[in-house]
Amino acid sequence: MPESHNYHSTLSQTLAKANMALSLTSIINPIPRRYRRRLRSKFRSAISPASSIASVETSFNPNDTIKALRAHRWSVYDAKYLLLIIVAVFSLSISQAPGPMMKTFSASVLIGLLLMPATRQFFLPFLPIATWLVFFFNARYVLAQIRLFYLPPGSRR
Repeated sequence: MPESHNYHSTLSQTLAKANMALSLTSIINPIPRRYRRRLRSKFRSAISPASSIASVETSFNPNDTIKALRAHRWSVYDAKYLLLIIVAVFSLSISQAPGPMMKTFSASVLIGLLLMPATRQFFLPFLPIATWLVFFFNARYVLAQIRLFYLPPGSRR
């Protein structure tokens, strides 16, 4: 009596023998291997949400921040903070509204908040948003001649 082949066994054999003409590994990846390795290790070493709650800084001692800055390994990606400082200083220098004492006071409060580890972990990620808000608010104080110079020809008043 011939062997009975059922549908499932034939299908599994067919799928096992099927070869894909184009696999994901054959696609050329534009990111070099050494950078892909670094990204994979960063993604895999991410801490779990439960342990991230335990790692919240509770210290208000500015010396901890200074020690962390001394131990920090600087990279190209830290240049974004330099750009934020330049934009913020420019924005505050063209501002006319609050006056020099209020600008100095607000900058001092921000520096104080960034020096304390308990507040730094919340205000450091907020820094790009705050810089953009200050820049956007102070854009009206740019001289009209300069603003008109950068507008497209059809939109001049």
